[in-house]
This record gives sequence, structure tokens and C-alpha cells, in this order.
Amino acid sequence: MPNHLREETSPYLLQHADNPVDWRPWGAEALELARREDKPILLSIGYSACHWCHVMAHESFEDQETAEMMNRLFVNIKVDREERPDLDKIYQTAHQVLTRRPGGWPLTAFLRPDNHMPFFVGTYFPKRPRGGMITFMQLMRRGVEWRENHPQELQQQDRQLGAILQSIAQGESGSQVPDMAPINRATAQLKSAFDPHFGGFGDEPKFPHPANIEHLLKSWHAGRDDNEALHAALFTLRRMALGGMNDQIGGGFCRYSVDERWEIPHFEKMLYDNGPLLSLYAQAYLLEREPLFLHTAGETAQWTMREMQSPEGGYYSSLDADSEGEEGRFYVWSAEEVEGLLDAESIAVLRPRYGFDRPANFESKWNPHVYKSIDAIAEKLSLSADETAARLNRAREVLFKARGRRVRPGRDDKILTSWNALMIKGMAVASRHCDQPKWADSAAAALGFIQRAMWRDGRLLATYKDGKARLNAYLDDYAYLIDATLELLQ
Repeated sequence: MPNHLREETSPYLLQHADNPVDWRPWGAEALELARREDKPILLSIGYSACHWCHVMAHESFEDQETAEMMNRLFVNIKVDREERPDLDKIYQTAHQVLTRRPGGWPLTAFLRPDNHMPFFVGTYFPKRPRGGMITFMQLMRRGVEWRENHPQELQQQDRQLGAILQSIAQGESGSQVPDMAPINRATAQLKSAFDPHFGGFGDEPKFPHPANIEHLLKSWHAGRDDNEALHAALFTLRRMALGGMNDQIGGGFCRYSVDERWEIPHFEKMLYDNGPLLSLYAQAYLLEREPLFLHTAGETAQWTMREMQSPEGGYYSSLDADSEGEEGRFYVWSAEEVEGLLDAESIAVLRPRYGFDRPANFESKWNPHVYKSIDAIAEKLSLSADETAARLNRAREVLFKARGRRVRPGRDDKILTSWNALMIKGMAVASRHCDQPKWADSAAAALGFIQRAMWRDGRLLATYKDGKARLNAYLDDYAYLIDATLELLQ
């Protein structure tokens, strides 16, 4: 029997509309029900492409026994963090304050019914004991018992957390004009965290962090003398382009790498990563004229137009990591598949290029990751570099067509203003630097869609799906859209 999410437009919320959990969207009706019945709120925040959100949904939210406990003890509210970044920001910050570590998705929070302050915040919890983790049902029982038995501690935690959140919201006061010190500190910190072996910043898991790379490029550009910053930025872009986080067969970057080498990703693809990365690779090509940067920009742009642009012009939000119930199934290969599709000449080039001659790197299959250069393969096979590259491209085309016959990952087809703006900017910058007018045409189509469909009665709206634009725009919607429009005007 459907719950209260059946009238929502978010694909993520609609995924949960048939759960036995009595989910409600965030709003006055659900919040008033919790206050009236004095029942704590179980808030679950996630998004459509989130792998661990799917895992928790299958284990717990689709389970009748778990749902019965949730419905008995809580008023249950589901939030799509992409539609409500304001709520996600508040409770992710609360998680970091209460647990002293970063949060993530799914975010699981127990809230007081009167003031919506969290008295517990966590992320994923399993249905059954695993790796020393408390189970979700144990967590719910303990959370409700603690609220009932420790009212004074609860009030004290409320005051402390409220004061911290308020101070964060207010920021530093004062009217002094800032100098370059914060920017210089940020540059120094990024250079210190730079991984000289594999690129990126820090240890695994590794995220692309395009804003960090852009900061380093701007740091170099400001004086043309910070070659350390320039090396960190360009080396990171090269290693990511050659890694398995970049879809070597079909283009587009996954959200992050689980290892330090960029080899194995969490396979979801997000629009908000690919827009800034497209811009960065185009700028790197302008700087170095390196074919790898041009190729990577081209593959990312083609993936965006092919798989992420709606017939109306706007860009979709994301692709799932999973298909047919398995993470990465759409993207990985078995030896038998490759040998059945390619001739011997193609296999001789493709295997050393993508590591198919090495032990399988993802659950007995291979996720393509560049190991050998074209020149090294050409020398070993006594071929020219051009012929080697041509054979590799033919092999990639065969695999791409074969992959297209597989069951595709789910697509979150809502259109978000801020994420569209990031991709509009990426397409505009890349079109200018790579001399590709059709990429600017794609950006113009997306901007035209936002103007037609997401600007109502003098107000910008944040999200669109199935003919419905809704939710007043947030600050980042306006800021990113202004930035994108200026880029496209150039």
C-alpha cells in the first residue's frame, strides 16, 4: 500500500513510495503530527544514485518487521538531499558536531518533535549484526529509550548543539577587509595534502574535488611562479583521466574512488562532478595542449549530451551505481565477454592498456583502468602509435555497443537548477577552449529550458520533473546560474 510519498516528484522519494514504512515528505503536516502525538521524528536523507541508500532500503525499509517498529516508534520523514540541500546541510553539520567525524548518505537522524533538534545522528545501519555495528532495530529501541529516560541530558545537548549551529550560521563578525592570507593558507594546505604518487589529496577514498584543483591553477596563474601548485593540479587531472573512476569506455566521471589509485569507483555518476571537471580539463588543454586533456573533455561532453540531456534541454541529475541489483554491473567485464567480442589484434592492444592481462580488480571482473601507454604497447607489438591507437578505438567502440545492450543503471531524471548551471558553465568553457560550438549549443539549450520552465512569477525555482517546477531556489542556484550565464555570454 503506498505511503505519503506517492504524490512527490523526486525519483528518490518515489523509490520509497511503496515501502511498508509510513514515510512522509518534510513539511508542516508531518512536523505537526510529530508534535501532536509527541513522537520523535526518524529523518532519513539520501539521494537516488546512492549505493548505500539502496542497501539500507532493501535491508530495512522494505522489511515488514523493521517498518512496523519504525511506524510504532516514530513519525518517519524521507528527504531527497538534492531537493533540500538546506535540510541536508543542517543535519550533516549536526552529525559532524555530535560524532566528530564527517557524515554521508543515507543520513539517519532522530529528532525531537517540538524543536526538530537531533538527539541522535548517524549514517547507514544494517538489518543484521555486521562488523561490530549496531543493528538498525537495536538503534531505534535505544534511541527512544534514551529520549524517555534522560530528559535533562537531552536538554543540555540541545543547548550545546544549538549554540554551535548558531555560531556556524552567523560566521565570523567584523568589517575588516580580508587579505590574501586565507587563500595562501588554503594553497599551502592543498600542496601539503597532495599525493605525489597518484595525484589527488589525502588517502582513500579519493574524491575529485574540482574546486581544489581550480584553486591550485588560479594560484599558479596569479603569479606564474607557483610551479608546485601547477604540478599538483595537472598531475591530478592526468591520473584521474587515466583511472577507472573515469569511464574509459563511455566517458563521464564517477563520484569517487574507493582506492588511492583512482582505479575502482563507487559507480554512480553525478552531474555536479562532471560539469566542473569538464571545465577543468578544457582549461588544462588550453594551458598544455595535451591530447589526453582534450580527449577527456570530449568524452565527458559527449556522455553528458548523450545520456544526461533531456529532449527539453535541461540536464538530468545522476546515474545509479547499481543495475540488476549489483554495483558496477553495467561497467565491468569478464574475460569471456571481451574474448567473445574482439578479434586477436584488438585484444592484444586492449588487454595491456586496461589491465585485462592482470588479476581481476573488481569482484572477479575488470573495471578498465589505464596501465600501459599507447607508445609502450606499440613498441611491444612493433606497431606505429597511430595504428595502436586506431585498434584501441575500434575495440572501445565494440565494447561500448555491447555494453549498450545491458540493463542500464537507473537515472534520476529530475532537473536541478544549480547542477544544470555547473554543467552549462562546463560546456561553455569547454566549447570556447576546445573549439566545439555544439557544446555551447548544448549549454544554451539547458539555459533556455531553465528560463522557460523554472522561472515563474519573477522567481527562480530549484527543481523540475514531469512538467512540474517546484521549491524556491537556494543561494547556490542563483550564484551558479549567474556564473554560468556569464560564461555562456562569452
